[in-house]
Amino acid sequence: MRVSLQDLQIHYGKFHAVKDLDLEVPDGTSLVLLGPSGCGKTTTMRSVAGLEAPTGGRITVGERDVFNFAERTNVPPNKRNVSMVFQSYAIWPHKTVYENVAFPLQMKKLSRSDVARKVGEVLELTGMSQYEKRGASELSGGQMQRVALSRSLAMDPAVMLLDEPLSNLDALLRVRLRTELRRIQQEQGLTTIYVTHDQSEALALADNIAMMRAGGVVQYGTPKDLYQNPVDVEAASFMGYQNIFSRDDSSACVISARGLNGRSDSGDHVCFRASHVKLEATNDDSADSGSVTSLSYQGDNFLATVEMANGLIVQCEIPQAALTLQRGDKVRVSVDEGSIRQLPVQKLGSTDA
Repeated sequence: MRVSLQDLQIHYGKFHAVKDLDLEVPDGTSLVLLGPSGCGKTTTMRSVAGLEAPTGGRITVGERDVFNFAERTNVPPNKRNVSMVFQSYAIWPHKTVYENVAFPLQMKKLSRSDVARKVGEVLELTGMSQYEKRGASELSGGQMQRVALSRSLAMDPAVMLLDEPLSNLDALLRVRLRTELRRIQQEQGLTTIYVTHDQSEALALADNIAMMRAGGVVQYGTPKDLYQNPVDVEAASFMGYQNIFSRDDSSACVISARGLNGRSDSGDHVCFRASHVKLEATNDDSADSGSVTSLSYQGDNFLATVEMANGLIVQCEIPQAALTLQRGDKVRVSVDEGSIRQLPVQKLGSTDA
């Protein structure tokens, strides 16, 4: 089912945690709320679940208002047909996998055969069938998170909410499980809202991303939109732009003199990704040259730090197979004009705390 948030407001005393928030989640799609700690993303999700009491606005699931401040509507959490997967797993360690998943179904008074059928279906979907008789305390972190996901899926929710469910897992398992989450979401046609501060996770899981800051949305769009066209410097930094320089700093223009000199684009900062920087060995002492000060191994590539002749520090990614440079080598630095973004520090009209 689709989810709609209209002019959502959440106050804690004088603190405005969420303000003037408007969001639409089309039926069967995945929306990721992305942002740093304290930006309001989890508070927004909890308001959809009914675990927070907004101080204004409206929340609709399908065609039904689950919260409407003007009409004094506030449907209890257990009546919203919304499930939530928490960061902390929230499963019972003294119960088996089967018992954990079956519990909410038993609370709904389903027959024993219906419970067994549904538990079997979701454990098969999440790859946990072979563990149904195992005690939850014997499971790994990744397995416990799959149990939590299975329990939520068993309820056939209209909307599934996931609050940073992978943040307690190691890096390799996070990548594996987010792939599984995306597969399940797409195969089942689930409407999901996912909270994270990890931009890689957001890109992998979203149909659309709402980047939040200080209780509001500063940019909304597809993963490609946010990755390629951040609205301001803060968004660019959050989306992985390693090179951000003041437009007033004349040394920044050295990076692409033909691309930047004379341009009248709005934006007082110059931004580009490390992967878009090109290095070429040189013996010149020209304005666009510098020295490699460090090389950091990152698996498939190396991250090179270059100090320009004028003091500018530039980050560059070099594929491992193409690495011929060493620390101390002189290089010429260039960036294609199309890879450069000129952005304001903070988008005008974005929310402030």
